[in-house]
Amino acid sequence: MEKIINNQSDLDKWIAIANEYLKLNWSLIPIGQDKRPLVNWKYYQTTRADIKQILEWFKFAQFRGLAVVTGKISGIAVLDIDKGADTTDLNVPNTPTVQTGNDGLHYYFRMGNTDSLGSYTAFRKKMDFRCDGGIIILPPSIHPNGNTYKWREGKDLLTAFADIPTWLVEELKKARPSNPFDTTILRGVGEGERNASATQVIGKLLAHLPEE
Repeated sequence: MEKIINNQSDLDKWIAIANEYLKLNWSLIPIGQDKRPLVNWKYYQTTRADIKQILEWFKFAQFRGLAVVTGKISGIAVLDIDKGADTTDLNVPNTPTVQTGNDGLHYYFRMGNTDSLGSYTAFRKKMDFRCDGGIIILPPSIHPNGNTYKWREGKDLLTAFADIPTWLVEELKKARPSNPFDTTILRGVGEGERNASATQVIGKLLAHLPEE
């Protein structure tokens, strides 16, 4: 896997990117190949990394970009729409929007006074919602297919953040929040965490493998 930070110019670019997101008071984490966090990201649901910590992440050989921890810590939520989703009845306000490396869309909203919402996987076909307990990959991170996440023209961070649409809040209240799987547990956990971690792994396997 080719590194994306190879010289001072690359490093300066990513420092500038990180600082731009830090100005928004966003909680950032590093991501690697296959969009996996390179740290125990749950820690960053309550604590924001500073630029000193982020500089250490830039040294990771697997570093492929940054993600933001959604929800209260960053004050944002994201509607994640995969390529091919039926969007004919969606009424999404003008708000910062990312085109993903796989031609999907991420619509960013401020939480405002909205009651705390969790993260929801497949609340509609090919649609997820990321708020508390979620992360979303930021531009210009690299998708596993080699493409880059990009802010859409005219809908970058200079665009005002819209509130979460009322229709979306009401629809999510009727859905079941997902329990995000923390891939870092696959690297090993402490003795007191083994039972809970094993349960998470088994649940993940049962959800994605044929019953037999």
